[in-house]
Amino acid sequence: MSRPAGLVSVSHLAGAEIRYARQPVADYGTRGRPRNNSMLPGFRDQLEAALEDLWARCPLGEASVIVSAGAWVDKSGEHGRGRAIDIDAIWWPTGKPLITRDAQIDSGRYLGTSALLRLYFGTVIGWWCNAAHRDHWHLDDHDGVGFRPGSPSEVAFVQASCLYVHGISPGPIDRLWGPRTRAAVDEVLGGDWQVGADLAEPLCWREFLRETFRRGWACAEDPWG
Repeated sequence: MSRPAGLVSVSHLAGAEIRYARQPVADYGTRGRPRNNSMLPGFRDQLEAALEDLWARCPLGEASVIVSAGAWVDKSGEHGRGRAIDIDAIWWPTGKPLITRDAQIDSGRYLGTSALLRLYFGTVIGWWCNAAHRDHWHLDDHDGVGFRPGSPSEVAFVQASCLYVHGISPGPIDRLWGPRTRAAVDEVLGGDWQVGADLAEPLCWREFLRETFRRGWACAEDPWG
């Protein structure tokens, strides 16, 4: 696939330095070494908006390092179009880093961060979707923001969030939208959404994502309050 016109080389996103931590350059799970990513300007701006929002609402504030496995790659799909990025980890000046491979033992912060990213990106693929994405998030903007019950990655995120963030069982994390998952979502949202919550409704989806972020990060106050 030919290199897209207009790619820009990016060294920082929302003030955080982009680094690479895969062998032979550096060990996974470390801060790695500086490495620019190439992407289209519009996609960069979308990433920066999402990350600035994360810094503003996250208790740890602005991160210092984003460890990325790459953005533009000469292959088919959104990476080949310069509209995708793989993120391995986020490091803050103080506090514990968020390493995506540790999703199961850091599920609150992992799923909370995934929730905020889904406010900006229609495609966020991670740990509970498939084995290939257990060491990074894949983000792209091929699809619009919103919940699609036929999307395995979105249903897996919802099921994992219900179980590990909200403490409500959706049944097995089988990536299939069904009555047990719907009932768990109803319980998470409660109140006006208590019966028949439809995550395909933008306001309902946004509420689920915000509540997952708030609880996942154990925010002392509502970040959107």
